[in-house]
Amino acid sequence: MNKLREAVRVRCGLHPEIDNQVKLADHLGISESQISRVLSNRRRRLTGQQIAKMAEFLEIDTTEMIQLLAADESQAVEENSVEQMQAAIMEHESKHIEQSSRLRDMVQRIEVLERAITEKERLIAGGTEGVKRTDR
Repeated sequence: MNKLREAVRVRCGLHPEIDNQVKLADHLGISESQISRVLSNRRRRLTGQQIAKMAEFLEIDTTEMIQLLAADESQAVEENSVEQMQAAIMEHESKHIEQSSRLRDMVQRIEVLERAITEKERLIAGGTEGVKRTDR
């Protein structure tokens, strides 16, 4: 859980009037979806006035509020990087599995062709055994 969301959760539990996200959004003058985005650290877009009101609600100064937002943003970037690496690894594994499957198919086809060639060579060799050689 990010630090801002945790601070809001705790403060909502203590505040006599603003006890949920909907009331907090109303207090800040933003929509419910925007407060949800702010608290989930997705596309945070708060004005200076909204940051000041949020700091006041949390009973911290504006500098602390900005540091709180920055810390959460840094954490989100790190989490995003990890998710991107995991996605890249999964994509690589998927391609590897697909290539392995193609290679198995190719090997099977080669084996079928080798058996067919061996059989034809055997038939050719067997067919020439009964033929007399006249070039002597």
